[in-house]
Amino acid sequence: MATAMFGSRVIARQVSRKSFRRTFNRHIMCSASSCNNIQALHPINIRPFSSDSIASANRQAIHFTPLVQVYEQHVSEGRYLSDELQKHTAKRMTRLQSALYEYDHEKFIEQLEMLEQYERDNQQLEKSDKPSSDTTEQQVSPPPTIPIPVPRGFYIHGSVGIGKSMLMNTFYNNAPIINSRKRRIHFHAFLQEIHQRIHTLNKQLLDKHGRSFHVNTSNSMNPIIQIAQQLSKEITLLCIDEFQVNDVADAMILSQFFGELWRCGVVVVATSNRPTQDLYEDGLNRSYFLPFIDLLEKYCIIHHLGDKGQSSDETTIEDKDYRRLKSGVDNGSVDKQCGDYFYLSQDGSNASEKLDELFQLYQKDSQDINSQPLTLQVNFQRTISIRRYHSNSIARFTFEELCIKELGSSDYNAIANYFQIVMIEDIPQLSLRYPDRARR
Repeated sequence: MATAMFGSRVIARQVSRKSFRRTFNRHIMCSASSCNNIQALHPINIRPFSSDSIASANRQAIHFTPLVQVYEQHVSEGRYLSDELQKHTAKRMTRLQSALYEYDHEKFIEQLEMLEQYERDNQQLEKSDKPSSDTTEQQVSPPPTIPIPVPRGFYIHGSVGIGKSMLMNTFYNNAPIINSRKRRIHFHAFLQEIHQRIHTLNKQLLDKHGRSFHVNTSNSMNPIIQIAQQLSKEITLLCIDEFQVNDVADAMILSQFFGELWRCGVVVVATSNRPTQDLYEDGLNRSYFLPFIDLLEKYCIIHHLGDKGQSSDETTIEDKDYRRLKSGVDNGSVDKQCGDYFYLSQDGSNASEKLDELFQLYQKDSQDINSQPLTLQVNFQRTISIRRYHSNSIARFTFEELCIKELGSSDYNAIANYFQIVMIEDIPQLSLRYPDRARR
């Protein structure tokens, strides 16, 4: 009888595929330490961490300060404005810090691959025509389990300017994961990267297998699944800012892609202006997107930054916009000068003078005389031309150049990644008459 070794357990190969899947699904568990009175994936099988599953060398190399302490320190230094709701969120995310500190993702991947190999061996034996005559093969041990709980991620939602991104950035900087195993990225930039990697892999598969590979629906030939598996071997923690879904093509791949990421033990922390049930609201073929919402709520703690009611000054956090407070503008007021970021005027003359002054300041300091338009490379071999700019310091656009022409998020990301300052002038009053312009 053929056998395979898994740790100290000897595994017989003659276990049915259905039995394997039942046992395999039962033992992909969620870390109880990262869940706050929220059921784990399979609560009847929650077990404490095994000391064998902890990467002790990695734990000794990485030290972390609890997020709530980091938050309180920043408040005392004047870097953050104190808010009880933000502090409450920091406390909950501190539990995720502790779970990540104990989590050995590389060991999880190693054991997951052994389980997958075990299943492939069973499939090959089930296809063979050789019936088993050895009665001992019918009394086999169950498949091996993965005794490493996967920490549950975090999904923070709430209105704009209340500190979601600030909390996620602080968490990312203090997460007990080595830098090469964690990433922080904007949602649109992340999707563009995924689309680019899928496009590249499709070309490789097409060159290797011809057009017949499109009829093969197995995971081994699915570019979305393959890219997710590649990413899961690169990172343990993925932090995504401003999670939103507006495009039907993006909506269709999210369930497969993130489902595979979570299956491979990647921990996701995300921020969004929308609660999970409002993602891709009224979108085309939204019914195909709903399984992703179920997965998101299964693998992430859903936290509304505002659940505790009121902050210390009796103003609900949903009524605050810390960006406006930082720039010296009171909520609800309309001032002609909105801090250091916006200049408002009725005829545009005052704002134009301010922009000219700032642009000429950088022109004076720049050593380069830009007589030719700058061509920036965008994904999928596209380019965008910039007329008014100085080095990589500043670029100047009209609203029409950026928001009326047929540009997309990949173009905007290319501009934002190249220039330190982007100036936009002649912005009209936005209305529902042209929703595409307002959205851009």
